[in-house]
Amino acid sequence: MWERFVDGLIAKQIQPGYIILDAGMGIGLLGFTTKLLHYEKAFHLHGCDVWKEGIKVAQDMGNAYDKIFNHDVQKERLPYSDDYFDLAVMRGVLAHLTDEGGRFAIKELQRVSKKQIFTFPTTMTHQHDKSLMNDPDVEPLSHKSNWKWSDFKEYNLRGFYLKGRQKQTLFDTWMYPLLYTLTGIDKRFCRFTQYVVAWN
Repeated sequence: MWERFVDGLIAKQIQPGYIILDAGMGIGLLGFTTKLLHYEKAFHLHGCDVWKEGIKVAQDMGNAYDKIFNHDVQKERLPYSDDYFDLAVMRGVLAHLTDEGGRFAIKELQRVSKKQIFTFPTTMTHQHDKSLMNDPDVEPLSHKSNWKWSDFKEYNLRGFYLKGRQKQTLFDTWMYPLLYTLTGIDKRFCRFTQYVVAWN
């Protein structure tokens, strides 16, 4: 649900001629989805990641990105001038960075882009099956941090799923729409959610 929400945010913002950064692109899922959903808009898409295997998958799949480069977002300054990008997206990346590295990456995205979209988990206990995006045995894909809604107080926020829940039950099915709505009314309700989307 939160991934579809991000797709919706991008749809509202993207314009022909926009230059967009997918920071922490992994295998390029966000880039390919965005290009497919907005194929009629002539926008430019740059992607970067520290995980070389993921970059290779994105390159082998085709040319969704106008530029792909190897880059460690939690240690290295992005090679772009201030406000170069119209929009920068970091979807599902912050959990894979250290606390300090995540703060550095956020500041860099704020520097190089006019608008940003971030997603992050609020607990270290959320579970993922091993995949090309999450794997505790692969250093760039392991989870190293969690974040609080208050780390993004200056952003618009929306919370998803009840914090600390491991499996979907009838209780979760009842609670989710209420919690999702409450976070839209007051961002402080995000403290009870497992995932948060922040955007400006």
